Amino acid sequence: MPECTSLVNMQPPRPMKWLLPEILPSSELVLFDGATGVGKSAYAAHLAAHVSRQKYDPTFKNVLYITSPFQLDIRNHHLHAQGANLENIHEIHYDGVFDPQPTKQGDIPMPLLRHFTDFLINAIHQHRPALIVIDSLDELLCFAADPGEPIWRLFFRDLVILCQTHLCTILLPRLHGTHEGRHYGASTRMGTETARHILSLHWHPHDANKRVLTVAKNLRFAMGKQWHIHIMPHTGEMFTESVEPCQHVRPAKSPQTWQADPEHLHETEEICYQVETKMAGQPIKKKELKEYMMELGYSEKAFLRSMSKAKLSCMRQGADWYYLPTFRASWKDGMTPAEQSRAAAAEMDAGELKQAS
Repeated sequence: MPECTSLVNMQPPRPMKWLLPEILPSSELVLFDGATGVGKSAYAAHLAAHVSRQKYDPTFKNVLYITSPFQLDIRNHHLHAQGANLENIHEIHYDGVFDPQPTKQGDIPMPLLRHFTDFLINAIHQHRPALIVIDSLDELLCFAADPGEPIWRLFFRDLVILCQTHLCTILLPRLHGTHEGRHYGASTRMGTETARHILSLHWHPHDANKRVLTVAKNLRFAMGKQWHIHIMPHTGEMFTESVEPCQHVRPAKSPQTWQADPEHLHETEEICYQVETKMAGQPIKKKELKEYMMELGYSEKAFLRSMSKAKLSCMRQGADWYYLPTFRASWKDGMTPAEQSRAAAAEMDAGELKQAS
């Protein structure tokens, strides 16, 4: 029989510590998702620069960078732009070459992921960093074939245990992840399931000099908190702004939405407001409404374009066309009793007008 014990004597959870409050936790594996070119390497350098300016035990090295040879110049550029204290940032090289001797468990050579995990363990024992930035795992580890879900699950589990055991944070930018509608490959799925903290970086919907940072996963706190990352146009320096839920924006999937809103969209909103004010919930002749909008200075083209987007229906009675206000259920849910009465009366008038035709 399995033994059943009470949790009354359970040890209280360890208080959450942060390298950067509410963004970069201490002693955690942090996956950092984002599309190509959105600025993952730049913001990883920004986080590394923040940690490099902190004061830790002299026996610790603040930041360790493990970068692929293809990213060295990009990394150096971003660290310089973010004003990092380079005395507290160190790099270690991983070339992926290991001795393909059989392990004690059998005749199979040591897997590359196991070799990389041992490399991280030795680096942490020797340098005792507060933060390790691995940019990027896809370029550091080149597989002839995908190791499969069990191997990836063990790899990410080992990284989580390694962070908690040695009080070290590992920041791992990746191309595919929670910012996409689907997960590509076993590494993406297993990483998302195993990691306890995931950040996601997106383009801002209309500002080219901003990015949107979101907590996509956090098992100890609420997820969904959002920050706006400001990028200085000439220097590339970044600033992080915390925003209230009412200020959250819907992230963009591509930089194409950086284009300014066309002027006619704002004109359409103005015309719709003027039309609703003029109709006051009552049917109105199309010709009369059109002449009224012309008097206000709007063009016929703008008026017709706005009417195609307005919440109105059009019907004919005799030789005249009428605009009929259409009140949807979603409108009435937010109405006061008086507004609901006026809406019901307008619908009755519209019904009588249809019967008369």
